[in-house]
Amino acid sequence: MNTMRRWTPGLIGLAVGILIFAASQPTAEACWRCGKPSCRTYQTVEKTVYVPTMVPETRIVTCTEYCREVQQRQVTVARCVPEVRQVRQQYVVMVPQVRERERVTTVMVPTMREVEQTYMVCVPEQVVREGTRTVCRPVMVEETRTVCRDMGHWEQCTVERPVYRVGCFGRPRCGECPQSVCCTRRVWVPNLVQEQVPVKVCKYEMVQEPCQYTTTVYRQEKRVRTVQVCQYVPQERRCMVREVVCVPERRERVCNVTTMKRELQTITQNCVVMVPHQVQREIQVTTCKMVPKQICCRVPVSCCDAPSGK
Repeated sequence: MNTMRRWTPGLIGLAVGILIFAASQPTAEACWRCGKPSCRTYQTVEKTVYVPTMVPETRIVTCTEYCREVQQRQVTVARCVPEVRQVRQQYVVMVPQVRERERVTTVMVPTMREVEQTYMVCVPEQVVREGTRTVCRPVMVEETRTVCRDMGHWEQCTVERPVYRVGCFGRPRCGECPQSVCCTRRVWVPNLVQEQVPVKVCKYEMVQEPCQYTTTVYRQEKRVRTVQVCQYVPQERRCMVREVVCVPERRERVCNVTTMKRELQTITQNCVVMVPHQVQREIQVTTCKMVPKQICCRVPVSCCDAPSGK
């Protein structure tokens, strides 16, 4: 329905436009009275047409609203009520009983016997062996070394030295005594000379020499000895044993059994219900209305119609 309302104004406007266009076009049809095509003329006249126009308007519509209401209703519910009753029940109990019976068992009895056993023994022996050893020996070696010698000599030289005196024979100094004295002394004049001198030096060298040493060697020797060996011999023995045997015994007892019984009960329950209400509201609606409009159009007029006043 809403789709038809949207399309109706457009279809009406399209039809009016087609009519106006067809009326304004010239036609080449012949006159229906005289049959001459040149008999027809055109004149401009005013016509009133209705144009569809979308106009907003206010309308009062009735709409349905829902409000929450609390109502009471009767509901039948099922509840399980426990019920206790006594029931006779049979059950089986294992009762222990002591019984005696003869039992044959196999026992391993230990038996001792002597057995000759061969074993190996390592016997030590002292053996003298020959070998070589490394010995460090001193060796005198003559080497040439550079020696620095002083080949100087003594010379006689005259040296003047000052005289330090307090006075002449205990008297104050008069100034006539000499200030220095010339004396002769021996002076060593050095002359260092390097020369090669043969020198005997003791050095050590490692020498291999034969030697004899005593070592201990172990020899394998087979011996025989007598040992006691314990062997277990199986023997059957009979004995009376007491054993506990559980014998089933049927008994009866009274026990309480609880069963759940279903009972129907009607209760009052509150529930929330959405109740509809009719409400008047104003809404803005856009409607299509036909508005009159004056237009000018050309209308064909026949010459045969002029005398008759048409």
